[in-house]
Amino acid sequence: MLRVAGVLVDAFGLDLAQHFDDVSSSLRVIDYPGGDGAGARAGAHRDYGCLTLIHSDRPGLEVETKDGEWLAVEPPPGGYVCNIGDLLSRWTNGRWVSTLHRVVGDGDAPRRQSLVFFHNPRADAVVDGVVAGDYILERAAAAGL
Repeated sequence: MLRVAGVLVDAFGLDLAQHFDDVSSSLRVIDYPGGDGAGARAGAHRDYGCLTLIHSDRPGLEVETKDGEWLAVEPPPGGYVCNIGDLLSRWTNGRWVSTLHRVVGDGDAPRRQSLVFFHNPRADAVVDGVVAGDYILERAAAAGL
């Protein structure tokens, strides 16, 4: 995943790669049961870290526009969705904006499974005045995770 950090280096001309390692990121499998789980399956939130790469087997992911409208995210078949997290938004002085998103489904929605890769800097990396690991843990604790 250091290649992803390399993209950030190219995009911003910053030496961000030095802040990443092979152990600070994580992969989760998220299961959204089908059936009577009408409404929000995952409430509106922003990710805390840098980049989140998502691959899902079904629709349901939505992002909020600047005007407050919710739009369905429709990646190409076999494609991934890339969300910008709060830490990367902070690191880029808001040039890249953290994505407010949610997962929804109606009462008949089938089971949805997602592979979610959270690409984060080393826990001890200092990003725009904050220690990355502390920042992410504080944000997760504030959200009740």
